[in-house]
Amino acid sequence: MTDDSNTGDTSGYDILCGFCRASIDGGVEGDAPPQTVGCATCENFASPYEAAQIAAQFMTDSLDRELSINPKTGLPIIGGMGSDSDVPNDRRYRFIVDR
Repeated sequence: MTDDSNTGDTSGYDILCGFCRASIDGGVEGDAPPQTVGCATCENFASPYEAAQIAAQFMTDSLDRELSINPKTGLPIIGGMGSDSDVPNDRRYRFIVDR
């Protein structure tokens, strides 16, 4: 599913299930609540807005992590855009972006 809700951060990117990395679908049949998107395999459902917000947070955190690492040394940049302690490394996201 591509987010078309004009949230900015995820527009034009595929949003995937954060658990199995499968594409999420809208109007999922079965046990899904009405007006939801998600992954039937993992039973991971949310409103389209919530899924887009979670995926946008995933993208923001991923970029923050990338910017806080020196590409030449692979070590954290101290005092730059942020330090590793500012960026959660072990957070799980229900929805992610395929970048």
